[in-house]
Amino acid sequence: MPVVLRAVLEVRKPSLFGELIIALTFVPLLSLQGMEGKMFIPLALTVVIALLSSLVLSMTVVPVLAAMLMKPRPATEGGRLLDRVRQRYRKMLEGAIRRTRLVVIAVVGVLVAGETLVPFIGREFVPSMDEGTIVVNMMRLPSISLTESLKLSGDVERVLLEIPDVRSIVSRTGANELRTDPMGKELSDMYVLLKPNSE
Repeated sequence: MPVVLRAVLEVRKPSLFGELIIALTFVPLLSLQGMEGKMFIPLALTVVIALLSSLVLSMTVVPVLAAMLMKPRPATEGGRLLDRVRQRYRKMLEGAIRRTRLVVIAVVGVLVAGETLVPFIGREFVPSMDEGTIVVNMMRLPSISLTESLKLSGDVERVLLEIPDVRSIVSRTGANELRTDPMGKELSDMYVLLKPNSE
């Protein structure tokens, strides 16, 4: 038990700060609006909740299970493989310390190279979609009759069909029989189908 307690106290601060820093990187996603917000806010909340939950579990449940299930053993060396890795790491570290100027120049070079790629990075989370169809929403006064609403839709369709790029138009006025879409007779959706780009 004292070994587990010492281990928990040793990793408490680094683990706390590490997981909080990772969780903070998702906070800007919570400020997104529109379609981006609907797509990425649930993701950000899920990751933050999972990180904080794992942090609580790692400080409470995991040490208790470790104390109950792990049997204490005498300390042994890491083995040949670990010794080789340590020696190689020590050589690399000593070489980097001896050539501090070269390491700094290399790091600055990588940073500058990364900054030159910034203009080529996309600016939007959701790509612009071109499906070859435009939806026109018509809104009229709620007191309009269905006959007058259909007449106005027909007038707008005729005007839109005069545009050379328009292939055809499909209109929907009001709600269907199932009432899955709460639209009144004053609202119309016009699906304007465009000709292919080659035409």
